[in-house]
Amino acid sequence: HPTWTVDGDTVYFVSSRAGAWNIWRQPVDSDSGRPSGPPRQMTHFSDSETVFPSVVGGTRLAFGMVRTRRSVQIAEVAHPGQARHLVRGRAPLPAPDGDAVYYLGEGPGRDGVFSVPSGGGTPLRLAAQGPVLGPGPRAYDVSPDGVWLAYGSRLDDGTGLLLQPATGGQASVIWRQAGAGLVVPRVSPDGTRLAFTLGDG
Repeated sequence: HPTWTVDGDTVYFVSSRAGAWNIWRQPVDSDSGRPSGPPRQMTHFSDSETVFPSVVGGTRLAFGMVRTRRSVQIAEVAHPGQARHLVRGRAPLPAPDGDAVYYLGEGPGRDGVFSVPSGGGTPLRLAAQGPVLGPGPRAYDVSPDGVWLAYGSRLDDGTGLLLQPATGGQASVIWRQAGAGLVVPRVSPDGTRLAFTLGDG
């Protein structure tokens, strides 16, 4: 959904290259008509999608928002129809021992990775910055022993792949690249290796 400014020097567009669907700004060289520098993210919504941006009157940008409110549910394997609500969030992942559920927070001030007891209780924030999550696969994984989480995240200088203790604490950046991207990691069954895919949204 691209839209031009009236002077023809800038294009605004919608992209999920940094996670959720947000509005980005791309300067354009007036002589060559080619992009001038990297695009810049202009909105940072995590619980909604932006759609159909349009420049209004040369000084304002109008766009639509599709808001979502997702729920993490839990149920016995034999009775999925009897699921119960655990917490507001998205992309749930059970801990290997089944005692907790990891998920991504949703809503104002709730960005990040959380865990909550599978029987219900108070959520624990594990990481303030949530994984870079697009409309596709779950963009984080847990080690088979439940000791650490792997996820992709935005960094000040680009995108990185991080390891995070599953009980909270300091995350470690083990790989990084300049620019935005969608990182989807998967831990090997024995927990000794980490594979990940990289896309630009």
